[in-house]
Amino acid sequence: HSFVLTVNISPSVAQGEVITNTAWVAADVYDDDLTNNVAEAAVSVNRLTDLTITKDGVGATATAGETYTYEFRVSNNGDSDASGVVVTDTLPVSMSFASTAGDSCVPIPDNKVRCTIGDLDAQDFQDFSITVNVSATVAHGASVTNTVVVQGNENEPPIDNNSATEVTTVMRESE
Repeated sequence: HSFVLTVNISPSVAQGEVITNTAWVAADVYDDDLTNNVAEAAVSVNRLTDLTITKDGVGATATAGETYTYEFRVSNNGDSDASGVVVTDTLPVSMSFASTAGDSCVPIPDNKVRCTIGDLDAQDFQDFSITVNVSATVAHGASVTNTVVVQGNENEPPIDNNSATEVTTVMRESE
């Protein structure tokens, strides 16, 4: 007889870890060849995550010379936990990093902000926000484009949802 055994592997098992399943068979009668009573199957774990990111500006428009806040949601829609999750927000030249709640986001060269999330469990999400300074010289009615990208350490076949772009209209108070 043969049968199929299906198991669930914990979403936190490390990438590449080898899991070995050993099966034994025994009978109530004498068996003169015990060498064929044991079988093993080894499987290497291939972690799959599905990181996604959304980005929204708080308010319909930004005001030149003031601060403006962007809200983010990073989700792991995959079956495995994600590790080394990092968000990189490329700010437009007319904006600069002002602040964030907590210490997970820091400015880096080329007018970017890096937010370190670290580990993100399967089917979980994390919300955060950053506040930027809007240049006082931005033209009234100008549109500024801000793009953010999320990355992790694991295999992730669908990468088309790893970035988000927000277009924000900037107004001037005096106009």
